[in-house]
Amino acid sequence: MTATLKTHLLLPLMAIIALCASLQPASAQFEIKDLDVEKGKVELEYNGDGHFGQPARRFRQTTPGPPPEYLFDENEVNRQRHNFELGFGLTDFFQFSIGTELEQQRLDDPPSLADAEAYDNLKATSIQIEGTLVLFPIKQNGFGLGLYGQLEPAIQEGDANHFSVGPVLKAVQGPWSVTLNPWLGHLSGGAHDPAIGVFRDERWSFEYQWQTAYQFSEQISLAIEGYGIVNRLGDSGHPSEAALAFGDQDQHRVGPVVYYTFDAGSLRSASEAKNNDDAKEDGGEGGSEITMSLGVLFGLNANTSDTALKWGMGVEF
Repeated sequence: MTATLKTHLLLPLMAIIALCASLQPASAQFEIKDLDVEKGKVELEYNGDGHFGQPARRFRQTTPGPPPEYLFDENEVNRQRHNFELGFGLTDFFQFSIGTELEQQRLDDPPSLADAEAYDNLKATSIQIEGTLVLFPIKQNGFGLGLYGQLEPAIQEGDANHFSVGPVLKAVQGPWSVTLNPWLGHLSGGAHDPAIGVFRDERWSFEYQWQTAYQFSEQISLAIEGYGIVNRLGDSGHPSEAALAFGDQDQHRVGPVVYYTFDAGSLRSASEAKNNDDAKEDGGEGGSEITMSLGVLFGLNANTSDTALKWGMGVEF
């Protein structure tokens, strides 16, 4: 990797770190985690989604007032999300990534009933530290297994840490592939004041992503993907008053996604190609690959938005 390329890669990393001061834990992005790990490979990824037909806010009046006070459900509803991630292949079996997410969320605690469906401004909400360990790689066809872990640390006092861990399972046969990401999630820490009914939840959750894909060519593949979360496993943790009143807000989605991959080297000028040749002489592989995606996900239960449009772009060096 050339010094110029390294400099360009440090800029987004510094930007990610600079955002961390005002971040809070956020919900998982719509991204399938794979076993594509290679020593020296650098990945820059952007994933976004927009939501339509959000579920109506549920509430109940707790005091008659004046002014009256209301208890609102804890359903995490977004209008839009944007996730930026930088990953490094430290070895041929371990990849480390750091990312940040911006969200436009519905207000958690609206000041009045008139603001129950109002949204906050788009702002940074989390930092994500991830690692993927490949236990059994896939050569061409066959079965592969890895282990994935993600930490979303609490940034502000009173917030909870969120940790997810679980396997990455993938099977490939010819142009077909199936990838499964079944994970356990856990909340730890956070505000705790029994005198006013605030508890550390400390709940365990089940989070999943899955993909069935068909590779039409080296450039194009079509997938069916599913994403979801069961917010509380069994009676784990300490539900809030809102969770006891309205239940935990599980969400489930499924829909088609198309992927288009091309070699960025084909877009370069002759002089840039020469620089790429120089990079190879310096020990780097040179070249880069760009993957773009576009899909639509349909909500499967009442707590989930009717439709979510997802899009993304990734660059591999």
